[in-house]
Amino acid sequence: MDPADELFIGLGGLALGALLAVFGYLKEKKAASLASAPQRPCCGLQPGVPQVICGRVEAPLELKAPVSGRPCAFFLAEIEVARFVQSGRSGGLRWTRAETRPYGFFFVDDSFGRALVFPTRASLDLVRSTESDGPLFPAEGDKRTTESVVLQGETVTVLGSPRPLSAFLDYLRAAPEISLPAEGLERLLELSKDGAGAALPCFFGEGVSVVADQPCSEYVSSKRGSASSYIWSGLALALLSAWFFIRPFFFAAQRTVQ
Repeated sequence: MDPADELFIGLGGLALGALLAVFGYLKEKKAASLASAPQRPCCGLQPGVPQVICGRVEAPLELKAPVSGRPCAFFLAEIEVARFVQSGRSGGLRWTRAETRPYGFFFVDDSFGRALVFPTRASLDLVRSTESDGPLFPAEGDKRTTESVVLQGETVTVLGSPRPLSAFLDYLRAAPEISLPAEGLERLLELSKDGAGAALPCFFGEGVSVVADQPCSEYVSSKRGSASSYIWSGLALALLSAWFFIRPFFFAAQRTVQ
């Protein structure tokens, strides 16, 4: 093999190995943040403090997912547009995210109380596979929608810093691009008029870090197992690539000595 090729393979492998290791580290960090946060019943949550709740999804309204048509408690739709992207001397069509639409909200009921959850794109971490529509061979300007759904009655784990219902309603008023089902919003407004309802803990915006469709122990275990695989695979690839990188210099030094 040409020395230049070995250097190229070595550098590429080192970069990929480092990327895998960093990805694994981020997964481990997310699992550690959830494992280290206190898990509390919904009736005993402290406002503005990171904590974990785990319970059953109860949605005030049944929604229909935009791609599969599946009944759900909440969905997040990502709309992408096919765009021509120039890269160096060549180019091609790439799916580019144009819009993210979270729709609906749900309550987490743990038998001691309940909390409202409005997930964000960054917080959703679901085992369930996403579903997409769109053409197999897109032309420029074509659109594709990918859905992520939370189902009625399933067990979820949520990590975040809750705030009262009044803060959630203020958040919605300040973000006109976010829409909720009219009937659901009316229920929240009615709930906010009640003293106990106004104090309902809500996970939303920057105050929701993880929403997983697994019990807490299962989520942490699966994340740590996956993180370990990525980290060790990345380190192994980096070591192998390092050999390809130094090999030309090693043999060049040997020939010089001889």
